[in-house]
Amino acid sequence: MNRLKVLGNAGERAHQAMAKTINLDLRFGMLSPPLAEQAGCCPEVLEHEQQDADCIARLAVHGVATDGEVRKMRQRLVKRIAKAVLADTHPQSLGAKAKKPDGSAADPNRAAPAPRGRG
Repeated sequence: MNRLKVLGNAGERAHQAMAKTINLDLRFGMLSPPLAEQAGCCPEVLEHEQQDADCIARLAVHGVATDGEVRKMRQRLVKRIAKAVLADTHPQSLGAKAKKPDGSAADPNRAAPAPRGRG
């Protein structure tokens, strides 16, 4: 019965709990998009985490780390990514009017850069 005597209504408690969480859908692997693009933040925010994710993928592919070790390393990395994204004070917008790091708006009429590939 003591657990039912929580101050505030359910809506307030849910709002407080949601304010402290982050919902990220991250994909790992060599063919996955960069982590910053997936998280919707500037590449500089997750620069080191991207390098770590690339190293983990390389260790997994070459068989240096077992599946269990890779899973644990990625779990730890996700915690660091979540902290970095929450601490980011300038998140990117995924829309056409995304702001650049210098504060100016992106030009929606400008053509997207050509994809890089082997020629």
